[in-house]
Amino acid sequence: MEGTSKKKKKKQVVKKTYPGVDELKNYDHLLFIDLNQFRSFFKLISRPFPVSVFIFLFCGDHNYQFKTPTNKIWKKLLQEERIFHHPKFGTTGGDAIIAIKPLVENLDNQLPQPIPFTILTSISSLKKLPSVAVESGTNRKITLISQHQNVHTKVNMVMLGEKI
Repeated sequence: MEGTSKKKKKKQVVKKTYPGVDELKNYDHLLFIDLNQFRSFFKLISRPFPVSVFIFLFCGDHNYQFKTPTNKIWKKLLQEERIFHHPKFGTTGGDAIIAIKPLVENLDNQLPQPIPFTILTSISSLKKLPSVAVESGTNRKITLISQHQNVHTKVNMVMLGEKI
């Protein structure tokens, strides 16, 4: 029949294009999440992120299929395009370092110093990143949170600007 059309339900997906430095300058906080270490992070988060937070997701394991959450917090992040899922790389869960470390170092050199970074990972070699920021002269606040800590409480505290 002419004039009738079936409306397709629009599938919500994570931001497809890498956010540019100019776009990231508008945010007050960047959060980097290693999905291999924090698979259930979005299922357990208890409050929405402030609108001034941008989130990068990383997954190094080709065998791990990230299942998008269905909660309101996730849907709001998608709607506001404040989340970017980095393309898969490597073959093991520990390969997240291949993408996280260079991205953090690059953004550290390009973004204004007052924008803090929080990295959720248990990869021990990333523990050197805060000292890299000091050595580079940016003195950016970089907080690393391991899966062995009370993650959700600490992330909530960091997002609210509290010391952990």
